Amino acid sequence: MLSAYDSRKFSTSRVRSAHGYEEDPVIDDGLTFRLPRFDEHHSRIIERRGVKWMIWSPNSRQDPFYPGAYIHQQSLPLPAEKEQLRTDGHGGRWDYTRSPQHYSNVRPWLGFIVRPGFQEPFDVEYDEVISVWESMSPEGGKIPLDACQALVERNDLLEGQISSILSDAARIGGGIVSHRPRYPDSASLAGLANIDRYEKLLDRMTECQWGIKEKAAWVAFVRTWTLNPPNVEYRSQERVIRTEERFVGTWLNGEHPQFGWWFLTRAAMPCFIINCLGNRVPATAQCSTFTERTPIASLQSLYYEYDRVAIANGGRTTSREVGHL
Repeated sequence: MLSAYDSRKFSTSRVRSAHGYEEDPVIDDGLTFRLPRFDEHHSRIIERRGVKWMIWSPNSRQDPFYPGAYIHQQSLPLPAEKEQLRTDGHGGRWDYTRSPQHYSNVRPWLGFIVRPGFQEPFDVEYDEVISVWESMSPEGGKIPLDACQALVERNDLLEGQISSILSDAARIGGGIVSHRPRYPDSASLAGLANIDRYEKLLDRMTECQWGIKEKAAWVAFVRTWTLNPPNVEYRSQERVIRTEERFVGTWLNGEHPQFGWWFLTRAAMPCFIINCLGNRVPATAQCSTFTERTPIASLQSLYYEYDRVAIANGGRTTSREVGHL
């Protein structure tokens, strides 16, 4: 709906969407299990402060951003930097819906989250808040009822799918059932229709969308396991298979990946590894930062819509490290 107003505004300062991504990550390049045999790999070399790092994958051709080890080692709450709310509402470097994270045995399904841009038309959890918002006055507006209802219906569909495969999930063990995602509920989603301020809807709807994306990932994880369970008898003969590039994937460094072998040989889930090459290895670096050649680079654009609209409408941004407007 066309409007004479644009109420996509913030009453308090926000950091830009790309804030913090150029900071040096806490790197954990330990690898605690032996990889299956593989025939090829995709890599890039980053030289940072005189040290070379190789980011590579035996099954994916993605160039992911490396966020570093999550320093608190809990369940990765989102937004990870709650005191640093962004103009687009996303959770920063530890937002597992944007970038692959270090593997978590508590939530091993996170790598099955679908990457932005690879979703199906009915995956309304990828709808952009900035696009669905309807301004009704210079200061207020709403989300259309049909957009809100679509989120409710999508969540209900996933809840039904989760209920139908709980018995399959129980056979996997490892807390897959007890740790399954439960947020949001229908009431939380229906309540979005009552929000009349853009900044509040941005944060609330984004948080709901995180939960729906994780529910879809949990379903994909369990279904993939059911169709292609680990084959212990033939494990020694298994090789890495090509991946489903639509998934975000995971980093295999750090915590021992209980499902790492299965990801690589049967689940076709993108897996990434970072290794330190030191400063004496005769290898040419292609990048000088961890954001180069990654999807995160788009957040640094002068024309990134969320930042542009926020500043155009009088918003105050506290980080000017990129995209000076």
